[in-house]
Amino acid sequence: RLVLTPANETLWNHSGEYSLEARKWTLTPLRPTIAYSLMRAARPRVGGLLVDPMCGCGTVGELGVAEEDIFAISGDLDQVAVDAAGANAAKKGRIDVVRWDATRLPLRAGCVDMVVTDAPFGKRCEG
Repeated sequence: RLVLTPANETLWNHSGEYSLEARKWTLTPLRPTIAYSLMRAARPRVGGLLVDPMCGCGTVGELGVAEEDIFAISGDLDQVAVDAAGANAAKKGRIDVVRWDATRLPLRAGCVDMVVTDAPFGKRCEG
């Protein structure tokens, strides 16, 4: 059973600073309920580092820092996605957004506590 908490509901309602109109979107944005479920399955711990290597518009990182006392690094190869995620992350804090190739992440071994991503393949995106 999925229960939305006030923190992630405010990301997606029309009354707060994180309204749907104010967000930057990419071609296949991840639904917030799915992002929330992915975060719950990852079992984040306080102070942990979340990495979303294929972040799109940054939904996973945003919900991660909204729900938990964690830090996030979100990245994408597509500059449009990086720009959108950066604009969305600027509203939250505790998220860094970078442009990178997910096959060559510039991170030291053992520094990441969890990787949560919505891989860019399947029925919504050809590839």
